[in-house]
Amino acid sequence: MRTDRKGFVFTLDATFAVLVVLVLITGIIRAQGPFYGHDYLRLQRYASDALEVMRLTGAIDNILDLLENDEAEAAKILAMGELREVMPSEVKFRLSIGDNLLTVYPDHTDPERWATEFENVAQRAVAVRVSIYWENQERWEFMPITLYVWREGVG
Repeated sequence: MRTDRKGFVFTLDATFAVLVVLVLITGIIRAQGPFYGHDYLRLQRYASDALEVMRLTGAIDNILDLLENDEAEAAKILAMGELREVMPSEVKFRLSIGDNLLTVYPDHTDPERWATEFENVAQRAVAVRVSIYWENQERWEFMPITLYVWREGVG
């Protein structure tokens, strides 16, 4: 081994400085806000997949047809049943169609309680689709269909 150690201290100092900078950057990133991990991604996937299944099975078209025929309660029951079928039981949802045209929660017995729970939940995911809504066979408009999901007991 050589007795000349030129550059050794400089290399050790540089390595230590890089390590300190990485620790500081990691701390700043963590302090900036919530880090969306696997649970958020799983919720987002549930929401997106549920809307896609409803589109592929024709449930969204059936719900919009019921709304067109002024059968909002039947549309709500159909949407609730479809979502309960494709969602895990611990995942709760709020389906909104249009601008307050229809809002569906997992249970229709106490919508105020569900609205309060929805507003107070800390982490929820969302998926959106747009469909065409025919209004009395005279004109059509684009109808946003928004599905919010959250895990029961979280938040």
